[in-house]
Amino acid sequence: MASTYVNNLRLNELATGDGSGTWGTTTNLNLELIGQALGWGTRAVANASTDNITIADGASDADRSMALKLTGGGQACTITILPNTSSKVWFMFNSTSATLTFTCGSGANIAIPAGGTKVIATDGLGSGGVVYDVLAGLNVTGNFTLNADSAVLGFGADIDTTLTHTDGTGLTLNSTNKLCFNDASQFIQGASATVLDIAATDEIELTATLIDVVGNFTNSGTIISTGVVTANAGVVVDEMTLDADTLTATDDFIIDAVGDITLDAAGDDILLKSAGTHEGNINLASSNLTFKSIVSDKDMIFQGNDGGSAITALTLDMSAAGAATFNNDVTAFSDERLKSNITKIPNALSKVTKMRGVHYVRDATGKDSTGVIAQEMQKVAPELVLTAEDEMGTLSVNYGNITGYLIEAIKELSARVKELEAK
Repeated sequence: MASTYVNNLRLNELATGDGSGTWGTTTNLNLELIGQALGWGTRAVANASTDNITIADGASDADRSMALKLTGGGQACTITILPNTSSKVWFMFNSTSATLTFTCGSGANIAIPAGGTKVIATDGLGSGGVVYDVLAGLNVTGNFTLNADSAVLGFGADIDTTLTHTDGTGLTLNSTNKLCFNDASQFIQGASATVLDIAATDEIELTATLIDVVGNFTNSGTIISTGVVTANAGVVVDEMTLDADTLTATDDFIIDAVGDITLDAAGDDILLKSAGTHEGNINLASSNLTFKSIVSDKDMIFQGNDGGSAITALTLDMSAAGAATFNNDVTAFSDERLKSNITKIPNALSKVTKMRGVHYVRDATGKDSTGVIAQEMQKVAPELVLTAEDEMGTLSVNYGNITGYLIEAIKELSARVKELEAK
């Protein structure tokens, strides 16, 4: 009976009575081949799209080695394992610069990227047999350690994603690949060499006693805070919305705008306070602008600077029903260029004689005063009487403009005196 070669390692299996005188040599060779099968081997891959791994029958062959380093090549190559009836395990080291794909024929294949290492096995079922990735789905119940500085942990059939150890620094995710959570919409990504993106579908929550941001902070959405926001060096914003009723500053508060500054109280008062004490209001209602002093009997004072000296231009005495005290002359524009239809007041003396000067007590203050009665002046010189837009339609008199009547009345009296003196 002729010798045969067993599938797995292609060892010479002697038939009964075979090998007379050479049995020992064959046996020793088989033992050497077994040793080779448990050892390390190196072989060059053809620089072509296809190549074969063939375990020689009963002869030394590097392809038989359990740990096999493949070199050479230069392009992606499909390597067929022959004979395809061999059932065997390899630690396969791809030291070429291209991906190597291992097959037994039409069955499932295994690809090893350039520089990669895999443990593969064949099932020996012929051309339809499967090449297995032995460590696929590896489950480690204890510690798993890459015990080397600069170790690289690769992911994917082509190792497109890696984690690289840097001694004393940490782990680096390669290139612009993402570290995703739940789905692709939630991730951390080094978008470039200088930009780090943190993205979430809905919310990113940072929980800490202190979150320290060193550098500029740019926000294109809405910042919502349920706690205190402290900015020791100031806050610079293009637009600010305060959804609350109080803005407090412990030092000077400066509003610096290139354009307009708008205070809009929606018809309610703008309150002026000092150390919490309500001092006054500004109100705009029905297009009427009102400045109101709140504290009883306190004046409203208008001050300015005259050549470097502080002056009080006008004081409105609220303890005297708003009596006005001007620091200097009170004038009104009377330029002829501002007037038209200029005529002499006719019968001024007659009209002045109808005016009544009275002494009275002002109800609001209880103080004595002198003047005229607006209702009486309305009958004589209605243009001198103004009606207020209050509930009473309160009347006021333009006392200054009575002067025109007095001048013309005096002139009429003077003319009569001269006439009498001439007789």
